Amino acid sequence: MGNNNIVLVGFMATGKTTIGKMLAQTLDLDFIDMDQLIEEIEGATVNNIFTLNGEAYFREKEHEALDLFKKLENKVISTGGGIIISADNRRKLRDIGKVVYLESSPQWILTNLNRSETIRPLLNETNPIDKIVELLDERRKYYEEVAEFKVVVDGKSLSEIVNNIISIIPPAQ
Repeated sequence: MGNNNIVLVGFMATGKTTIGKMLAQTLDLDFIDMDQLIEEIEGATVNNIFTLNGEAYFREKEHEALDLFKKLENKVISTGGGIIISADNRRKLRDIGKVVYLESSPQWILTNLNRSETIRPLLNETNPIDKIVELLDERRKYYEEVAEFKVVVDGKSLSEIVNNIISIIPPAQ
């Protein structure tokens, strides 16, 4: 089970949700956003969950969501940027489907963050680029470890990224 799913991983603001929706629509699959699912279950935004309960609590909720995803078939799933921190999560991600790493540079991420209305609880800093670089340096090896496929998103249109993903993922059996 689960091997017909496409799971998008990558740092915050790399476009996992937007690309995931477009990819799902193009492939005529359902789309699930992990952060949105957690928000619905918890009745609070990701930012409020972090503020009220802390990062460890949120990471636990991500871990629980992976168990729900193991039962799914033929979905496109976007994950939270920190899902890959846990070794157990990395193992579970591979069981859920084909994992695609949306790779991006710190500058591209910052540009996307500046265009976004979404509050990012880990970037409550006056100079977020330093924190982006730090977190990306810590996480890059985990993204690369878990992903079967990698797509660089910097400077590409959404349709280019979606077409790139479709071209590298083998068709469902």
